[in-house]
Amino acid sequence: QDNTDDFFARQQVIEKLQNVNLPPDAKPVLAPLSTAVGEIYRYVIEPPPGMSIEKIRELQDWVVRPELRRIPGIADIVSWGGAIKEYQIRVDPALLRKYNVSLDQVSLALGSANENAGAGSLKRGGEGLVLRSIGLFQNLEDIGNIAIKNKDGKSILIKDIGEVAIGQKTRSGIVAFNKDDDVVEGVMLMTKGQNPTKIIADIKVAIDTLHTVKTVQENMIMGAILVIAILMIFLQSTVAAIIVASVIPLSLLFAFLFIHLRGISANLISLGAIDFGIIVDGAVVLVEALMVRLALGKLDGNSYHLTPSWRMQTLHNTAEEMGHPILFSKAIIILAFLPIFTFQRVEGKIFTPMTYTLSFAILGAVILTF
Repeated sequence: QDNTDDFFARQQVIEKLQNVNLPPDAKPVLAPLSTAVGEIYRYVIEPPPGMSIEKIRELQDWVVRPELRRIPGIADIVSWGGAIKEYQIRVDPALLRKYNVSLDQVSLALGSANENAGAGSLKRGGEGLVLRSIGLFQNLEDIGNIAIKNKDGKSILIKDIGEVAIGQKTRSGIVAFNKDDDVVEGVMLMTKGQNPTKIIADIKVAIDTLHTVKTVQENMIMGAILVIAILMIFLQSTVAAIIVASVIPLSLLFAFLFIHLRGISANLISLGAIDFGIIVDGAVVLVEALMVRLALGKLDGNSYHLTPSWRMQTLHNTAEEMGHPILFSKAIIILAFLPIFTFQRVEGKIFTPMTYTLSFAILGAVILTF
């Protein structure tokens, strides 16, 4: 009836659906609580250069969309455009016939292998440990090694009847924006009866919050500029300041390579703890000590102290003398992080990425310093 409360009506529909007999594959769902004119905001993902269309859609579906859906008053966000990544089994009909396997058997084997299974409990003194097997695929090889059935004492595997590969879901449309022929778009729907002015303001705040990597980039650039300026003021040598400052981008590159190998993402948590002062202090100590010795050699008046061989020998002596204190000071900082590496669960997810990033950056700075 007219003027029925929307939430009450939706609850009634959900309750009634529980008692309806439907075909096995039918899964009824309610559309978002929006209207035909509920579209309130559209946005387009602007990716960094070189990012594939699959990665852009993945970014939209798994990062941007869930974050923006948390905004009060947003009923739903519809993703358009891009390509959806799929793990595909490209079966060969000839091999299906050869091994007498049907597509239903392949589908059943996949579903059974991708489920968790309980395995009882293990008693240990007064303690009981619950056991289970995790049916989570880690790579394409795991999918290919799924057994479909046994034939003559030999298991017929998924990889025996076709190829397992990563592909794209069949596309039913495309979105173009200005001069870009293929973009990923999000369409935001407002919950019925909400205030659009307030919701749009909240959307803009949330989008600014999502630009965390950009914020990190700006902060790191500003930090590097400040460090270079301070070095030039106190070392009073442009060349020395540039040499020392070069440790910053190179040590960050060293850290980025290793956090990528560790599977750690670059975000405000993992990169926010990088201290440029800690990164360059070893190089500052070494360069400053060398500058002092070179200056003293010039004041000595001995012509030998102006030769390239003496300067090179001074460099070697300074590096050997200052090497141990620099190395030990950095080692002490990294060792102080050891307790953090033992963190588990939530605290481990929060603090461990920061610790890895800073440790890798310090290690790279030590190598570059020498």
